[in-house]
Amino acid sequence: MDALPNANQDDCRSELTLSTIPAAKSENGVSVGYVPDPTKRWYIFRVSYGREDKAYDWLVDQKVFAYVPKQYAINKTTNKKVLVSMMSNFVFAYLTAQDAELYVKGTTTVKRDDKVETLITPIPRLTDILHYYYDHTTTLADGMNPPTTIRRDVMESFIRTTLLHDEHVKMARKDEVVFKTNTEVRVIAGRFQGVIGRVVRHKRQQCVAIQVTNQHLCLTAYIPSDFVRAIPSSSTTT
Repeated sequence: MDALPNANQDDCRSELTLSTIPAAKSENGVSVGYVPDPTKRWYIFRVSYGREDKAYDWLVDQKVFAYVPKQYAINKTTNKKVLVSMMSNFVFAYLTAQDAELYVKGTTTVKRDDKVETLITPIPRLTDILHYYYDHTTTLADGMNPPTTIRRDVMESFIRTTLLHDEHVKMARKDEVVFKTNTEVRVIAGRFQGVIGRVVRHKRQQCVAIQVTNQHLCLTAYIPSDFVRAIPSSSTTT
């Protein structure tokens, strides 16, 4: 797929700029900026009882960058537009493996000065509602499934897409779309510029799909073929 003929080549290759990702802010006013860190991964957590906003607030209060994708919906009582979760019972957080374990299981161990210390979670209430979303397509040496994590550039694309609150942005299952190619592409123009995903057809319309989990896809609005460019697999970010 070809780029727009008048597109700036450097702009075409650029990734999502971090300035487009705002600081996360809890109901208590705590603000946390997103800073890439090689020791951290984007974790997907399941949250019980629809408490993704509560989990988000608790995490941000601990200076964790967390994210809950939202979209506008009509409140049937007030007939007004309100922001609601696009993925009920899910919250995303940028954490080290140690901190993820601490928030999910309540304790974790760390080695300091040849001594093993046990850390206890500062949010004991969080362990009651926060759970790993396991990757059942991968099996570790101990026979267990690892927690699901998302590649950083993919998560940044997901945030960039859902932050627009575009009514045409949708969540879909893999069996609801037709993949036009297995090659990853970058959107090089338009509202979704910088987004990385794969070109699909959904309800007779072409868009770019961001694979959030093994089954969950985030779909952009309509994307013309000239607005996407294939990217080498070696250029992706972990």
